[in-house]
Amino acid sequence: MKSVLFTTAEYASVSNDGKLSILGIFDSIQAANFPASSPRMYLVAQFKAEPDEYGRIFEVMFQLHNSSGDTLIQLSGAGEVPDSEHNLSVLMNQVVTLNNVSFDSPGDYVFTAHIDGVEAATLPFVVVAMKKPSNQV
Repeated sequence: MKSVLFTTAEYASVSNDGKLSILGIFDSIQAANFPASSPRMYLVAQFKAEPDEYGRIFEVMFQLHNSSGDTLIQLSGAGEVPDSEHNLSVLMNQVVTLNNVSFDSPGDYVFTAHIDGVEAATLPFVVVAMKKPSNQV
């Protein structure tokens, strides 16, 4: 199984027939004060499995790390690779809603996705301190 898509977005969903919809892809946020919070964001991953993996049970884990490598968020769950009646590769969509994610300081962060404990994807994420207008103290 391999990762074919990994991003953050303002909104994402999966329809009943498995179609993935993503709105407002972004890789950074700006904040005037710290700690800063993102009220709601979506972490979106799409994994591709081959026919020989049909029925495979796997564990997926998502993490957010700061620039020091500390884990700020860790979410995990299990899944099963579905069969395809056409004996083709299958795409599996994962949409995770993240509420009130807190960033202690500006800088570089990274989201990671792991399948069965093996890193499958990374997503750099930047938190930028907004500059105050020059006429403010």
